[in-house]
Amino acid sequence: MKKTLVALTVAAIAASSANAATLFNQNGSKLDVTGSARVMLVNTTGSRTDLQNDGSRINFKFSQKISDDLSALGHIEIRPSGNDFKGDIKTKYVYAGLKSQSVGELSFGKRKTAGDNFLLADPSEQFTNIKGGLDIFDKGSKVINFASADFLGFGLQGSYMFADNGARSVPVINSTTDKPLKDANGNVITTRNGDANGWQTLLTYNADISDNVNIQANTYYSVKKQNNTLDKSNTTSHQVWGVSGAINFFGAGLAVDYAQARQNGHRQWSYDNNPAYPSTAGKAHGIQVAATYQLTDPMDIYTAYHSFTYGEAQGAGTGSAHVRGVVVGSHYQINKNVLTYIEYDTDKGNNGARRNNSYYAGLRVFF
Repeated sequence: MKKTLVALTVAAIAASSANAATLFNQNGSKLDVTGSARVMLVNTTGSRTDLQNDGSRINFKFSQKISDDLSALGHIEIRPSGNDFKGDIKTKYVYAGLKSQSVGELSFGKRKTAGDNFLLADPSEQFTNIKGGLDIFDKGSKVINFASADFLGFGLQGSYMFADNGARSVPVINSTTDKPLKDANGNVITTRNGDANGWQTLLTYNADISDNVNIQANTYYSVKKQNNTLDKSNTTSHQVWGVSGAINFFGAGLAVDYAQARQNGHRQWSYDNNPAYPSTAGKAHGIQVAATYQLTDPMDIYTAYHSFTYGEAQGAGTGSAHVRGVVVGSHYQINKNVLTYIEYDTDKGNNGARRNNSYYAGLRVFF
């Protein structure tokens, strides 16, 4: 998760890269290894306090110099597959490409997309953000990605995701009746998980106004199409546009993310992986605002608020669904490679669901 507003987390991630262990460096070839061990205590409404893996990972980064400006690159990231410390070790990302200092980076493989860099109002560790609320895809198993070099503070990133035809099919559930949706012929409508192709574009701007003032702004647009039936006769189109902005000044930060999404077909909406909202809603929008403050060199505090609205589909008769939430938390950087945090968040929908409260305490050790 990118922490644009939180200087401590950025510093910790930068430190992990700076202290990367170089396994090989000869004749323009270099292989580095970085990573982090991440654990957290979690308590959520309706569940007992639990100790979980929080996305621990190991990264292998390879580069081969071709000329003064051009180099080849490769990246493999492996992680435990689950949060219970029992999952198999699986490949999270693997990609290769070319990088020009003057032009940018072009890569191919299983990797993050432009959607991962859209958010600016996301200082928290576990709070559902605009991506989670509006189903903005931020990674893919078959991605072509281009990220330009900086030009007068501007940057451009574009991603294309190929369909994963090997995905399994599952029924689409009506969130009102908890029963599978059916088409006009009485056949159960299914979704081929991951069987989607799409593209994204992201324009960024980052400028230092003075030594203590920085501004950022992003604009985003994406289209994703997904086959919802086994014979691929019912295709869902999911379109998202959004804007975000942030200002950081004298240890404080303010930011906002806003996005709208439109879709057709029977695609299931989900908020934080909870399909409790109109499954056939034709549109949705969300906003998240955040503030941070650097109390001391090793400690910051942050808060964020979000609101998501899922409009009903034409003729559905279920009305719009809303969910609103708040988070507060703090990071404490023990040293350049050890980071701790505590966080509390709460959210509630208008569909009769009970309020969800979550408490987190996390420890991350970077290397």
